[in-house]
Amino acid sequence: MSKNKYDFVAEPKFTEVLLNKIQHRVTVRFPKYNLLQMRIEQYTNVIQNELYYTLEYYLLGMEKEEKKSNVVSFPKDWWQAFKIRFFPKWLLEIYPPLMHKDIFNYTFHKTSVCPHLNLPPTDSMHVSFLYTEGISHDR
Repeated sequence: MSKNKYDFVAEPKFTEVLLNKIQHRVTVRFPKYNLLQMRIEQYTNVIQNELYYTLEYYLLGMEKEEKKSNVVSFPKDWWQAFKIRFFPKWLLEIYPPLMHKDIFNYTFHKTSVCPHLNLPPTDSMHVSFLYTEGISHDR
């Protein structure tokens, strides 16, 4: 074995290790109207000795699309940037810097959901909640 100070021991040596058994539990609450249309699937992975559960159900919601645009301006070349940074105000009024403008258009797709809305919707307050804002998640 080398006596170099940068050599590391390949495997640490343990004489005793104490591990604790920790309980793990998952509890999920589903309202009755979600249970009526829920699909439950169970998968077993024999190779890794694992068990998988998949719960799939639908929520009432509303998809929204919002279009926005943003204008970004920046100096046309290095000389224009130099003028902006180092010219005094009175000189910039005489020789204004030339700017390049780009317009970026983008669209937001949002889905608003109301998890406790019954099927069929009977409460107009929840429907208006979805229409105005709701709990929105970008997708």
